[in-house]
Amino acid sequence: MDTEPWGDLPSIDPENSSNAISVHCDTIHDQEHQPRPLTFQRVVEVGRVVMVNYGPDAGKLAVIVDIIDHNRALVEGPTTGIARGAYAFRRLTLTPLVVKVPRNAGQARREIVNKAVKATKA
Repeated sequence: MDTEPWGDLPSIDPENSSNAISVHCDTIHDQEHQPRPLTFQRVVEVGRVVMVNYGPDAGKLAVIVDIIDHNRALVEGPTTGIARGAYAFRRLTLTPLVVKVPRNAGQARREIVNKAVKATKA
């Protein structure tokens, strides 16, 4: 066979395994390694502003008040009229906005969330 099927790759002696390792390591270190950018920029957290993307409240904004489990969150939209309730994360779109909501807002009344939203707008 006159031509190598792999093009201009260096020939490696199969009986000399150290030769194969050094060629492989040299090619890795010769290339510049660029760090990969983070995939996710928005994190599910209490106070995160979300947009409901399904159901009768589609298109309205709400705030995550508490995280129920890895599939659902307790959300409330004091300015958009969304009643406090459990929504699946697949029905929500995370926005880059975060409202400072106190830790006990999941058990608190609507006034606490409403006050936090108004304070953030100022």
